[in-house]
Amino acid sequence: MKYVFLFLLCFSLASAQKRFDLPDLIKNNGHYFEGEKDKKQSIKVSFTSVSLSAGISSLYDVEGSLQIGEATHKITGTVNYNQTETARVNDKSIQIYSAVLNIENQGVFKGSLALKLMPKLFNVIVFEGVLQKDKKKVAMHFDNSNQILKNLESLK
Repeated sequence: MKYVFLFLLCFSLASAQKRFDLPDLIKNNGHYFEGEKDKKQSIKVSFTSVSLSAGISSLYDVEGSLQIGEATHKITGTVNYNQTETARVNDKSIQIYSAVLNIENQGVFKGSLALKLMPKLFNVIVFEGVLQKDKKKVAMHFDNSNQILKNLESLK
């Protein structure tokens, strides 16, 4: 009986870790992601709409906004599960997605979304890639580390 209980406990923990709601994670509970564009400009990114694309179970359409200083730019794009990159990472709690975001007046962000799924407390969400406008490319990243720090401070 003890072994059956341990098996069921391990099974429920493993399956609970796999179940997550990607749209909710990308929306980040209504909080913005913080990051940098070209290692010079601080940015804030928020997503207001994340939905499954018609007919493809691993493709999500996203909408949101990017704030650089006082200027706000509309974001539209897609996030697609990248099975090959996820398989290369030898950690079942990490999921990799490809992201293509069209940012109004700024260009196109092409990169990845990495999720580190943590039980209940928080999930680490990192967007990293290149923003290209015309022929100019600049590095850009944003993540939810500000929200994680706030959550950790609230536990004190």
